Amino acid sequence: MDVKWIELARRGKSAPLLWVDSFVELFRGGYMGRAHKIKWNPKNYRQFEGARGFGSDDVNQYQSVLERAVLAKRNNLLSFAKEYEKRIKAYRKFALLHKKDTFSNFSNRDLAEIFEQWFEHTKLTWSFAYDYIFLNRFLPDIVISTVASKVTNLGEQTRILGILFLADKQSELFQEKKSLVNIGIKIRTNRLKLSSAKIERLLEAHLRKFAYLGFYYFRGEPYSLEYLRNRLKEFLKLSPRRFVQLQTDITMQDRNIKLTPQTEKKLGLDDSTVLRIKLIKRWASLATEADETYGYVVHALHGLWMEICERLQLTYPQFYSLTGKEILAGLMNDQKSKFLKTLGQFRHDSGAVIILEKGRKVIPGKKELQTYIKRESREKEKIQNVNELKGQPASAGKARGRVRLVFSVHDVSRVQKGDILVAPATNPTFVPAMERAKAIITDEGGLLSHAAIVSRELRVPCIVGTRIGTRILKDGDLVEVDAEKGIVRRV
Repeated sequence: MDVKWIELARRGKSAPLLWVDSFVELFRGGYMGRAHKIKWNPKNYRQFEGARGFGSDDVNQYQSVLERAVLAKRNNLLSFAKEYEKRIKAYRKFALLHKKDTFSNFSNRDLAEIFEQWFEHTKLTWSFAYDYIFLNRFLPDIVISTVASKVTNLGEQTRILGILFLADKQSELFQEKKSLVNIGIKIRTNRLKLSSAKIERLLEAHLRKFAYLGFYYFRGEPYSLEYLRNRLKEFLKLSPRRFVQLQTDITMQDRNIKLTPQTEKKLGLDDSTVLRIKLIKRWASLATEADETYGYVVHALHGLWMEICERLQLTYPQFYSLTGKEILAGLMNDQKSKFLKTLGQFRHDSGAVIILEKGRKVIPGKKELQTYIKRESREKEKIQNVNELKGQPASAGKARGRVRLVFSVHDVSRVQKGDILVAPATNPTFVPAMERAKAIITDEGGLLSHAAIVSRELRVPCIVGTRIGTRILKDGDLVEVDAEKGIVRRV
């Protein structure tokens, strides 16, 4: 019987195969089950046609594992979160340990050993990575219905949920913005020039701390001084009133520490609902921290990737389009053949398809891929004359502006101030565009998604889970966004 696949994530472009391979291998190796202290592990998982998903039975089983963990005394979501955070920190520590290594002096065997250790850390860390996606499917619902039973006004409901669902810890992207705004405050307060030596030193220190945020997994590039100066110029162009508002916005996380318990008390929420809010906040924070950490590790170990590419005569995209075992075999066998180069290029060009089906890993070649596409592709959903979209309000507010479609980091620079950003989903490399956007709309995601978390931090109206926003809306469309009711209208 064929596997019934359920799509859970689509980013407009396939993720690097090396990253997706870490999930396949952690499921095959039983890492997910051990992390959650159960015997079950997913048997069906894939990346196909730019989307990642699980078999329907695996989706039901995974969700039931987390549902049982919500109120469990042992092996509960709080204990899982604590272990996840521990592994995230260990992942960064490993990268920092090797950040300054001169990899050109290492033997192939040494490179293979470090690469294998990195891959092992990756599997351990990402054993919890899909938890927040599955939690998003059920955990917020009870809180939303409870708030709705106590507050009838939709706008007020969205405002309250924005307080209750804000992550319990500032994301590093938010910390980076706060740091840059503080440099802008120094310029305005002391009437300094952007080109002054003092500001240049502050920007260089800022860059050393936050450059890695330009990466999303293996793609992207580190922040540059020119990039920081341009963002700072945008802040400095703001009117005095708007600049004060910007300063107020970046203190929102601090205020939320008090606002959340005050709101819970005012609404008279029971202990069970309060616990769910705590879990939502914790996992929202961890989801963002994990993404940011992968970028940190990729940036810190850039020298390792480049040295492997040189030894195996690969381009960078060819490198991250191979599996972990293939890269290790290439290093250990001192391979410089055309085989790995051709294999990596084919996979990169053909969409990085990788399948775990009934516990068996398959990466189809050209003929196998054509057969698989014929078997699995479905008739595209026919959408005609749709002028209104509905989704889930994630950050309250209303806006009107021109649509700008964003599918990858390469589209970020196209978003101008006042545009409506429309994407399959957002990720950390989209944040500069999200800062300029008047509103944010995504196809996928829920109240724990990256778009929802960041939009609440930025105080930008946001609607998630429209399903078909990027297929309906076109660049330049004039739309009205009502992020209190979750409605987008063409005008």
